[in-house]
Amino acid sequence: MTIEIITTKTCSHCTRAKSFFKERGVKYREIDAFSEEGAKKLALVNSKTVPTLLIDGRPIIGFNVNQISSMIGLG
Repeated sequence: MTIEIITTKTCSHCTRAKSFFKERGVKYREIDAFSEEGAKKLALVNSKTVPTLLIDGRPIIGFNVNQISSMIGLG
Protein backbone atom coordinates (compact mmCIF):
# COMPACT_ATOMS: atom_id res chain seq x y z
CA MET A 1 0.00 0.00 0.00
CA THR A 2 1.30 3.43 -0.95
CA ILE A 3 0.24 6.44 1.11
CA GLU A 4 1.17 9.97 0.16
CA ILE A 5 0.12 13.04 2.16
CA ILE A 6 0.26 16.42 0.46
CA THR A 7 0.82 18.98 3.20
CA THR A 8 1.97 22.43 4.16
CA LYS A 9 4.18 23.27 7.13
CA THR A 10 1.52 25.34 8.92
CA CYS A 11 -1.50 23.04 8.45
CA SER A 12 -2.79 21.63 11.76
CA HIS A 13 -4.93 19.01 9.99
CA CYS A 14 -1.81 17.87 8.13
CA THR A 15 -0.04 17.42 11.47
CA ARG A 16 -2.99 15.38 12.77
CA ALA A 17 -2.97 13.19 9.65
CA LYS A 18 0.76 12.47 10.01
CA SER A 19 0.33 11.71 13.72
CA PHE A 20 -2.54 9.35 12.90
CA PHE A 21 -0.27 7.26 10.69
CA LYS A 22 2.78 7.46 12.98
CA GLU A 23 0.76 6.30 16.01
CA ARG A 24 -0.38 3.24 14.06
CA GLY A 25 3.02 2.46 12.56
CA VAL A 26 1.77 3.09 9.02
CA LYS A 27 4.41 4.35 6.60
CA TYR A 28 3.61 7.32 4.40
CA ARG A 29 5.39 9.76 2.14
CA GLU A 30 4.95 13.48 2.77
CA ILE A 31 4.86 15.85 -0.21
CA ASP A 32 5.00 19.63 0.16
CA ALA A 33 1.98 21.22 -1.51
CA PHE A 34 4.17 24.07 -2.73
CA SER A 35 6.63 21.79 -4.52
CA GLU A 36 6.24 21.07 -8.22
CA GLU A 37 5.29 17.46 -7.46
CA GLY A 38 2.76 18.49 -4.82
CA ALA A 39 1.14 21.07 -7.10
CA LYS A 40 0.85 18.51 -9.91
CA LYS A 41 -0.71 15.87 -7.66
CA LEU A 42 -3.22 18.37 -6.23
CA ALA A 43 -4.17 19.42 -9.77
CA LEU A 44 -4.58 15.78 -10.86
CA VAL A 45 -7.20 15.15 -8.18
CA ASN A 46 -8.69 18.65 -8.51
CA SER A 47 -7.90 19.61 -4.91
CA LYS A 48 -6.93 22.93 -3.39
CA THR A 49 -7.11 21.56 0.15
CA VAL A 50 -4.46 20.14 2.46
CA PRO A 51 -4.07 17.57 3.59
CA THR A 52 -4.87 15.66 0.46
CA LEU A 53 -4.07 12.00 0.83
CA LEU A 54 -3.44 9.52 -1.95
CA ILE A 55 -3.89 5.93 -0.85
CA ASP A 56 -2.84 3.67 -3.70
CA GLY A 57 -3.60 6.63 -5.94
CA ARG A 58 -7.14 7.14 -4.61
CA PRO A 59 -7.63 10.63 -3.17
CA ILE A 60 -9.04 11.64 0.18
CA ILE A 61 -9.48 15.40 0.47
CA GLY A 62 -8.98 16.56 4.05
CA PHE A 63 -8.40 14.52 7.19
CA ASN A 64 -11.32 12.09 7.38
CA VAL A 65 -10.45 9.43 9.97
CA ASN A 66 -13.31 7.08 9.07
CA GLN A 67 -12.56 7.13 5.36
CA ILE A 68 -8.83 6.72 5.92
CA SER A 69 -9.32 3.87 8.40
CA SER A 70 -11.62 2.08 5.98
CA MET A 71 -9.21 2.44 3.07
CA ILE A 72 -6.19 1.14 5.00
CA GLY A 73 -8.08 -1.67 6.73
CA LEU A 74 -8.31 -0.28 10.27
CA GLY A 75 -12.04 -0.20 10.57
